[in-house]
Amino acid sequence: MIALMSPAKRIDVKRTGNIPFHTQPVFQQQANDIMLQLTMMPVDEISKMLATSPILSMKAKAWAYDFLSPDSHSKEAILAYWGVAYRSLRANDFSRDDFDYAQQHLRIGSGNYGLLRPLDLIKPYRMEFYTRLEGFGNNMQSYWNKNITDELLLALNDDEEHILLNVSSKETFSSFDAKRISTVARIITIAFLKVTANGLKSVSPVMAKTARGAFVRYFLKNRISNVKDLYSFSECGMSWYRSGTNDETIAFVHEDI
Repeated sequence: MIALMSPAKRIDVKRTGNIPFHTQPVFQQQANDIMLQLTMMPVDEISKMLATSPILSMKAKAWAYDFLSPDSHSKEAILAYWGVAYRSLRANDFSRDDFDYAQQHLRIGSGNYGLLRPLDLIKPYRMEFYTRLEGFGNNMQSYWNKNITDELLLALNDDEEHILLNVSSKETFSSFDAKRISTVARIITIAFLKVTANGLKSVSPVMAKTARGAFVRYFLKNRISNVKDLYSFSECGMSWYRSGTNDETIAFVHEDI
């Protein structure tokens, strides 16, 4: 099985972990081209494009300059990303074997890097899949779609189970060609729900991110290769929801009345 996660906006290249080795992103040159384009844009245009404040837009442009500098710091993606999901993943306490296993069984979508392996070195950036950047298609989704689908298919072809666990956001997963992926692999989306007075609802975005990170940690740490073994996940107050589970979805429910 291979799990697919979303990236995080927050990136901290100073974090540490027992990393056995590191790799370079497959689409490093494309990522450089994207950041080069950003360096040539006025801050007000960056602000409009990214829907960010002037201060954050200035940071985004500064990150783009640093991105292209060979002297700027980088860090393995699984440690550098430090949003809610990655704080729940807690990769800083992974063993060397855990990192090695993650390198084979985890992929991370990125609006700037396309598709990352956990031990690929990354630098701070600001670029989303929904962003429209001149010269890069209608948006970064359309720009990346074929390349990242091709790359994910290579990993799935090498996977014995030929199963993709979609533990990502809608923005990330819709950037791939699911129809092409489904011709070679079974796609299973992991859903997190809650029980309310008005029935079952999706959990809050923060809870969803927290649960996604914890789920991926459970998957990696336990070296799971059988779908039914995923049902035992019980972190974050979640439990397997039989009625919401089918060939395409594994659902977990959190009581929140």
